[in-house]
Amino acid sequence: MKVVYPGTFDPITLGHLDIIDRASSLFDELIIAVAENSRKAPLFTLEQRVSFINAAITKKNCRVVPFYGLLVDFMKQHNLHIMVRGLRVASDYEYEARIFHLNKTLLPDLEEVFLPATTQFQSISATFVRDMIKNTGNLENFIPKCVIEALSA
Repeated sequence: MKVVYPGTFDPITLGHLDIIDRASSLFDELIIAVAENSRKAPLFTLEQRVSFINAAITKKNCRVVPFYGLLVDFMKQHNLHIMVRGLRVASDYEYEARIFHLNKTLLPDLEEVFLPATTQFQSISATFVRDMIKNTGNLENFIPKCVIEALSA
């Protein structure tokens, strides 16, 4: 079974990588769909984010694909019907449930699998990491080495 794990991944965090690792163990193929994110100015370009993810993933059944526009259109183009989402706290579920129901009106056969965050990654968010980057905090417990190296360059 082929599924999609979408996000902006700006930047990819160790929490994202944990979800990728766990989801790739559950499904035959995991498409990591990296959104352009035109709503706000991302810290990293789409190309950088795709490159970081490719450098950080270790599973052979994962494929990283950038996309533009609506996720449901991307899913239709790639014949995808199952989405994986990670949940850190209860408020994540409320947000994801609302988005799921909206997306389901556009893609009626959509199903969603929620994976709870592993305890050690529960507090990590890309927003938190971006703040740490802007304020030169220690990032080694939050993002993969490839991102840290890119920031140092």
